[in-house]
Amino acid sequence: MYKTLFVDDERLIREGISNLIDWERITGQELTLAENAKVALKYLEHEKYEIVISDIYMQDMNGIELAKCIKGKWPDVVVILLSAYEDFDYARKAIEAGVFKYLLKPVIPEELEDAVNEAISQVKINEETKKRIDHSQEVLEDYRRELKKNLWKDILSGNMRNEDEIFERFEKMNMSKNISPIYVVVYKTDDESMLYQNQVAIDKVVSSCFEGYIDTVFMDNYIVILLKKENAKSVLYAFGDLVKEMFHFEVYMGEGKTVKDLSTLHMSVESAKYNIQKNRANKKDEPTQIVLAAVEMIRKEIENVDFNINTIANALYLTPAYFSRVFKRKMGMTCIDFIKNYRINLAKELLQNTDLSIQQISEKTGYATVYYFSQQFKQVTGESPGSFRKKRQKFDV
Repeated sequence: MYKTLFVDDERLIREGISNLIDWERITGQELTLAENAKVALKYLEHEKYEIVISDIYMQDMNGIELAKCIKGKWPDVVVILLSAYEDFDYARKAIEAGVFKYLLKPVIPEELEDAVNEAISQVKINEETKKRIDHSQEVLEDYRRELKKNLWKDILSGNMRNEDEIFERFEKMNMSKNISPIYVVVYKTDDESMLYQNQVAIDKVVSSCFEGYIDTVFMDNYIVILLKKENAKSVLYAFGDLVKEMFHFEVYMGEGKTVKDLSTLHMSVESAKYNIQKNRANKKDEPTQIVLAAVEMIRKEIENVDFNINTIANALYLTPAYFSRVFKRKMGMTCIDFIKNYRINLAKELLQNTDLSIQQISEKTGYATVYYFSQQFKQVTGESPGSFRKKRQKFDV
């Protein structure tokens, strides 16, 4: 279907053209009518029209001026002009404006139909040409990306250690020389086949996960990510969790050093690989270390009303979901329940062994209000804080 717009400032001409041929049969669409060039341009701004037919002589903006506007903004639109004057100067200007056809009034139905069919053929040619150009550009862009990644591979593997040579290659590929310093983070997997199958998808995910993203390079069973600056460890670990969730294989992370001299970038990669090995060697004891650190943090921060599992996870550079799973597996209860029990047990101790007011105890155990503290205390112990104190207080007042 090809949308066609007819422009003429005379109502009778517009109505006559709309009834002159069977527009729906020829184009698959009803003819759209515009009473002047300004209205036509508004239509073109909001809808796609493949063909525009316009009278040359109109007030405010004539057909040739309209054609120039159209070809300037929408070069693929095919323009046909109608004129009551067989004037060579008009025809020359129409050609200069990129007009496809120049028809004389009064228009014969067969002549108009032939012109519209020729215009449709031209639209098809334009569409096919655009598809070929777009495809060629995509192929060229893919080739450029591959060349770029191969260049990074040469640098990261240590095959290129001369910075002048590196920058010369950058210049040939229109890559910016002002790219350093570069921070390297590396992920390793034991499932190289899964990594290979998902390279394209992972590449897309990486660019949206990290700040200061430069590029991703896949080297055997490693994902090497190049960044303009260091990212928070929580982000680095979150990406590992995301890979496991989306692509169903595990990766191990290691950070390299931030380097300014690109010729030493391979050393940063080796440093990251070493850190992966070191991290994996300590991996078995990681859950214990996480829980011990969390419990110590809970002890120190228990008075903080805003303290929660997100606070702990961020401090340990873990995602809240991963931290919660590790804590529950190791302690047999959720971290939320552990914090709640810790607060209540601390409150019991303070009620029995100090003369602090219930208001003060609620503050020392991290509750925002006395009411909420009393409610939580009774829920766990079956007694109000006051009743509990009367029965068990050891402090001699």
